[in-house]
Amino acid sequence: MLLENKVAIITGGARGIGKGIAIKFASEGCKVAIVDISLKDARGTRAELKKTGADALAIECDVTVEKQVKNAVEKVIGKFGTVDIMINNAGAAGPAIPSRRCPRRPGTGPSRSTSKASSFSANLSCR
Repeated sequence: MLLENKVAIITGGARGIGKGIAIKFASEGCKVAIVDISLKDARGTRAELKKTGADALAIECDVTVEKQVKNAVEKVIGKFGTVDIMINNAGAAGPAIPSRRCPRRPGTGPSRSTSKASSFSANLSCR
C-alpha cells in the first residue's frame, strides 16, 4: 500500500473532490482526517471509510477561522500522533462578482477567503 501508516488531513473532505481524495488515500492505507464545515457530511464520509476498514476521523472546521484550523490539527495529532500529508481542498467563496468589477489589489476580492484558509492550514500543519 502506497500510503500505509501515513496520516492525512483533507480539508473539504466530506464531499466532491475532497471525498474522492479521502477514499483513495484510505484505500492506500492512509489514516484520514476529514475536516469539513459540515460535521454531518464529514461523519457520513468517515462512516463510508470505516466500512472498508479504514482509520478515519471527522472534524468540523471552518477553514477561514484560524483557531478552528489550529484545533483541528491538534485533534488529528492527538488521535494519530502526527500529520504527514495536508490537502488544502476546502474553498471559501464570497458573492459572485463579474470580473470587470472584481478588485485588482492583492489580498482583496472573492479569492481572499480561500487564500487565507489555505495559508492557515498549511502554516499550522507545519508547526
